[in-house]
Order: sequence, then structure tokens, then C-alpha cells
Amino acid sequence: MFEWLKSAAPEFVGGILAIICAVIGAKIASHATERQILRKDLLDVYAAVFTGYYTCIPNDSEEAVVRLIAAIERACLICSPESEALMRQLVPMLLSDKRDYDAIGVVMYELRREAKKDARKANRK
Repeated sequence: MFEWLKSAAPEFVGGILAIICAVIGAKIASHATERQILRKDLLDVYAAVFTGYYTCIPNDSEEAVVRLIAAIERACLICSPESEALMRQLVPMLLSDKRDYDAIGVVMYELRREAKKDARKANRK
């Protein structure tokens, strides 16, 4: 009986190690997929914000501003706190009766820099 146990032990240990490696591999793949999805979602929401901004410049309509604010709110759900703070500065500027697109442009420039940082961070997490 001892011989049987001695001969089966390597297969048993090998099987357990194979299961552990499979679980670890699945965890790594799942984490990579989550990062990829987050990065894609970040890029999509930032693209919507910048598209809304560039739509507002030649077309200073309430409808265009509402779309931009909706894109900002959507982006605030998943962006970094720094980007959210910049976008929160934009909302009152956009709701103003007389929109100062030069001042809005300065904030958008800073937001673009933060968006790049967010996209890079999403790759590394």
C-alpha cells in the first residue's frame, strides 16, 4: 500500500499544481480583460466629451450644450478625481448665459492632459 501511495504522489501533486496554475492564469486573463474594458470605456466617454465640445464651438445652441453636459456627467462616473474636478468646473461655464469659449478651452486643454493620464493608468492597473 505504501508503494502505491509513493507512486501516486507525484501525479497527485502535479494535478493540484495544474489546477492552481489554471486558476491563477484565469485570474490574470480576467484582470487584463477588465483593464481593457475600462480603458475602452474611458476613451469612449472622453471622446464624447471632446466631440461635444467641438460641436459647441461653431454651434452655440442649448441642445449642443446639453449633449456636452450629458457626456461630462457620463465621463464623471468612471474618470479620475482630477478629471472629474476639471469637468465640474466646465458645467457652470457651459450653463452661463454668455459662454466664454476661451476659458472653456483652457479647462478642456487641462482635461485632455488628464484624459491621457487616465488612459495610461488604465493600461497599468
